[in-house]
Amino acid sequence: MEANFIIDGGSIVMDAGNALASYQLVIEAENLGTAPIESPTRLIIPSLSGPRFQADGEFVADAVGDQVFTIFGEDIGATQLDRTTVEIPFSLQTLDLGILGGR
Repeated sequence: MEANFIIDGGSIVMDAGNALASYQLVIEAENLGTAPIESPTRLIIPSLSGPRFQADGEFVADAVGDQVFTIFGEDIGATQLDRTTVEIPFSLQTLDLGILGGR
């Protein structure tokens, strides 16, 4: 079973010389079997141990003041456009939930 979701894009702009700009997207899922769903809108739950999609990016000034962009986790296509801007594109992502069954 898979879950599909859309990242609708955006950008990170860092104008200051010695600063940090970052993003983190975490989606986790747990098979609850026949247990009732208490909060159907809850998507980010740090205590889950099931399938997980995590994308992180960090835009930080280095020792000489140049901004450097680093990707951690899933690559969602974010790219450094110039010295001050990171672009995050529109994309369709998939989280593999594995085989669903009872607890």
